[in-house]
Amino acid sequence: MTKQIEQLIHAVFHTYQLDIPYHIEDHTTSPNQSYAAFNAEKNCIYFRLNPLEKAYHGLKKENIMFDLPTFVEIVVFHEIGHALDQKTPIFHEEKQKLLNDIHSIKSEHEADHFIEKLGNIMFESEKNAWDYADTHIQHSDCYQKYKEICIYGYAHYLDNLRTLVLKHIA
Repeated sequence: MTKQIEQLIHAVFHTYQLDIPYHIEDHTTSPNQSYAAFNAEKNCIYFRLNPLEKAYHGLKKENIMFDLPTFVEIVVFHEIGHALDQKTPIFHEEKQKLLNDIHSIKSEHEADHFIEKLGNIMFESEKNAWDYADTHIQHSDCYQKYKEICIYGYAHYLDNLRTLVLKHIA
């Protein structure tokens, strides 16, 4: 199936004549196992085939039924949304500054302020990328549910990060 996913990614870029650099890998060494990500520093979208396949199969557990081409289009257009967002480099820079200062957090109040700032950056970035995808994808209940799951994933990440920060300062 990974070969099919790779062909579909190429097809979306070709069909829509998208002139945005992208790279396809079999897997990821990233600890969060992301299946697609825009790298603002390299101005390149990275697609990871094995995690993409795993994510596609995982949708069935959530009763989200897309055919594979639709799923790939959604992922591609969402990542293109990040690539075309004029604020992405600013978001990236602000996020990196915050993450670099994570060890200077000394209180629960500072941790909450950190998580709020990081969350605002992440959610605005995601909203902008989903807004772009919305203009290219036919809406359905499954599409809405998939968006919600993706956004919930960021909220879950922030909750876990807050817990780790609070353990660190305890």
